Amino acid sequence: MTSKTSSWTDISGACPLLERLAAPEHRRNSGGYIGFHMPGHRGGHDFPPELRDSLSALDITEISASDDLNAPGPALRAAARLAAEAWQTERSYFITTGSSTAIKVMLALAPGPGGRLFCPRSVHQSVIHAAALLNIRPVFLPDDLNLKTITALLSARHDEAGRSAFLITSPDYYGRAVDLRGIASLAEQKRIPLLIDAAHGAHFNFAPDLAPPPATASGADLIVHSLHKTLPALTPASLLHVAANSAFTADFDDEKIYHYLRLFQTSSPSLMVAASMDYARYYVSNHGAADVARVHAELLELNRSLRDYGYIPEGPLPRSSYPSDPPERDPIRLVLDCSDLGGGFATAHYLESRGIYCELAEPRRIVFLPSLGQPAADFHALGKALRDYAEQFRRGGSRDIPYLSRRDIDEIDQIYVSMRKTPADCDGHAEPRLMLNHAAATALPLAQAVNCRLVTPLIIRPPGLAYRWPGEHINADELPTLAELRRFFVQIDGITSGSARVLL
Repeated sequence: MTSKTSSWTDISGACPLLERLAAPEHRRNSGGYIGFHMPGHRGGHDFPPELRDSLSALDITEISASDDLNAPGPALRAAARLAAEAWQTERSYFITTGSSTAIKVMLALAPGPGGRLFCPRSVHQSVIHAAALLNIRPVFLPDDLNLKTITALLSARHDEAGRSAFLITSPDYYGRAVDLRGIASLAEQKRIPLLIDAAHGAHFNFAPDLAPPPATASGADLIVHSLHKTLPALTPASLLHVAANSAFTADFDDEKIYHYLRLFQTSSPSLMVAASMDYARYYVSNHGAADVARVHAELLELNRSLRDYGYIPEGPLPRSSYPSDPPERDPIRLVLDCSDLGGGFATAHYLESRGIYCELAEPRRIVFLPSLGQPAADFHALGKALRDYAEQFRRGGSRDIPYLSRRDIDEIDQIYVSMRKTPADCDGHAEPRLMLNHAAATALPLAQAVNCRLVTPLIIRPPGLAYRWPGEHINADELPTLAELRRFFVQIDGITSGSARVLL
């Protein structure tokens, strides 16, 4: 008896997630949907038809006819060598369980279990998770990475036991890049490895005239790239790079890296995702420079078309904005300040009614992340929708749209700014490993949890920043602030039904 494959009619109403994702209004490859968000393959449109049509056939296990990501054979090693050549690194490693896995491996290498990590508070929450698993103690740097302050901080900590590492995020979610030269020089001087979470910057290497200097060429030792964010690769494609000319290359050898990869990633990593990474490397090496330049030009023209409509463009900026220094912004990430137009949430709400989806909306801003293959018609449609929204807002708006006042937006902004600084009474208290004590923690209403050590971090989304790390506490005078954030449609991970998990 032969097995029968169910038809789409048979499963209708029986597979809720499948049906939601397959609905035309939720699919980037349908005619009524325009997406300016990851993944960068644009619903498969930016794959060659042969790859797009054979993806399911590439989902194969580790057999003699394929390869093994945890013990690479000739094909994977050749693909990794080509990636290292493309990104100009000593070695590059395919990771198909995301940059969160790559960050765990990176922190296991440096500073290593029990070490210290010098980093801004605004690092991605995967850094907190890795620090919890590896018993790494964070030491927070000023968010502006002021070298004088950092040098003083290092001097004050020089006699503490344990290995150390720096970790910097560049670029961030808004496309802002850090000039890494100063901190790289300091790290080299102090013999401390420099780690870069460059998840959003995999394309920088291939647009040297428009993009900020890539992390792989800025004095870093270990770098993480998420290929699916800006390149045609499947989610969650990631590369871990050992930089060329790193003073610590011998400490980051193949055997050690694969040991940690087997520890942190699944025993069944996806060869299908890895194959898409191989294609993304080929694509960006051959077409990246031209496509970055084309998308950059489209975004500059879109910004010009919005000049009189109340939006304040924060990026990308024309090359002439950086006459002598390297660019400081991602050339293909559109960031608009909508504070005079009801805010980012309201703008995104309107755009979705027109079938246009952004990467990120928050109280003040809206962020668009085009794919490198995004057609000109999509930019024109976005520009028209943004102009139509501004005109509707000026006419009095719509009762169906959740507008915020300028006063509310400015108030939230002050909260966001304060989140990047460690409160004086929390300095040195962050202890990520407390996350492993979930069973010993007690869920208390926020008013009763005041001054208790948090077990779960409080993450503000958007944009995904830690308001408090595990081990830190909240004060009574912050309760109104947290209530305000929730009133303004901001989600706070770590607070469930008004309670947080703490140690008594």
